Amino acid sequence: DRPICVEPLYNSFIQKGLGTYLRKRLLKSGCDLRDQEYNQALARLGSLNNDLATVDLSSASDTISYNVVLELVSPDWFELLDAARCQYFTYEDRTYPLEKISSMGNAFTFELESLIFLALARSVCDVLHIDPTCVNVYGDDIIIPVAAYDLLSEMLTCLGFEVNQAKSFKQGPFRESCGKDWFLGGEVR
Repeated sequence: DRPICVEPLYNSFIQKGLGTYLRKRLLKSGCDLRDQEYNQALARLGSLNNDLATVDLSSASDTISYNVVLELVSPDWFELLDAARCQYFTYEDRTYPLEKISSMGNAFTFELESLIFLALARSVCDVLHIDPTCVNVYGDDIIIPVAAYDLLSEMLTCLGFEVNQAKSFKQGPFRESCGKDWFLGGEVR
């Protein structure tokens, strides 16, 4: 089961606007969240040449902590994202603070997680002096050069994310991303 926060209507309008803006900015940097096919094609390529790994995270949307976003985005953007989110929830007449920046139900969660994972993956490539041309994300479905897989996994773990080992592949002829399973370039789902 995954928890969902039903956001107030007016918050949702603002969140949707922020998500749309993030989506447009990601598109300008080469990451198209309108379509999963590019990620699927890169996964297929990885199953053929073993140069690209696929990384999937467990409950990624539910583990983007407040402090991680505070550290990763500019102060102006953090202030805007923080103002548009629900900061508390009430359960059985008690109020609790939310420790994650956005929940399932927040209209900018998908775009924010895509932005974070793309930035982390490209940063890892930069540190390792690896060409980031084939780095791409669609939510928590990450495509990265095999040589960058281990450092990205370590970085994600340090930031509180959990790599789903059952759905992440860095060696062998199988890759999976965005609902497509590839074995030596052939679809096997």
